[in-house]
Amino acid sequence: EVRGTHGAGEIVKHLEKTGISFEYLIDEGGCVTKDAIKEINRPLALIGIAEKGYADIELTVKTKSGHSSTPPKHTSVGLLAQAIVNLERHQMKMSLATVKGFFKKIGPELKGMNKIITANLWLFGGLFKQIFSKTNNGNALLRTTTAATVFEGGIKANVLPEEARAIVNFRIGSHQTIDEVVSHIKKVNKRIPLDIKVLEGNNPSKVSSETSTGFRLIESAIGHVFDNVVIAPYLTLARTDAIKYEAVVTDMYRFAPYQVSNAELANIHGVNERISLVNIDRAFSFYEYICLNCR
Repeated sequence: EVRGTHGAGEIVKHLEKTGISFEYLIDEGGCVTKDAIKEINRPLALIGIAEKGYADIELTVKTKSGHSSTPPKHTSVGLLAQAIVNLERHQMKMSLATVKGFFKKIGPELKGMNKIITANLWLFGGLFKQIFSKTNNGNALLRTTTAATVFEGGIKANVLPEEARAIVNFRIGSHQTIDEVVSHIKKVNKRIPLDIKVLEGNNPSKVSSETSTGFRLIESAIGHVFDNVVIAPYLTLARTDAIKYEAVVTDMYRFAPYQVSNAELANIHGVNERISLVNIDRAFSFYEYICLNCR
């Protein structure tokens, strides 16, 4: 969990230098879950074909300091708070582009109107976005998300703060870029004197093929190891090291060969994070199948 700069980053430099490239790779990302979608009774295996971009953006407002007994209409803290509210209120546009394959695969497993809507996104796309984006996970799949995570300002209760600072974390959808995020921040905060600085970030990964030899082999390996499973491509919401290999890999797939419960998913990065012995056996079987059947 150290961003891979001195690991994957250095490996890629070496591969580029030596002229070595690959048809596809398999990294962490999706896995097999049950009850992730209540309507689907079968286990659901998610193969990440892309991952969202990432940006930590610092927002700063500077005003004159002074005594709190004679304050201006807005302090730097008040202005910055308004900027955060503006970003939360005016979210970036949603897109179905990267999730159509996902819903094409799971649609037949759904019931009633949900089945009809997902089978006809060309007609019900607007309605679908409205309904699906109401959940945190659904919203994250459809758009660039905005999360204000750090807010600092002021040093004393009776002193007007000269500067207020916030960091907003954006997970960028495949249809947008860091530059577009910065433009959006400026657009919704035209009247607020913001200094904007990108602290760290990368644009979304390219979208890998759902019909390649690599994808088909991963599908086959999943079917070999897991019983009665629904397999679907999806957009990975978190960051992986896979994105660092774009220069030397044609297609990048994100799938960990484990079947985990909702409780186990919630324990990721938690105290006593662990994997079961059964899943270790599944992983051996999965990679053995990959190695024996790749060409």
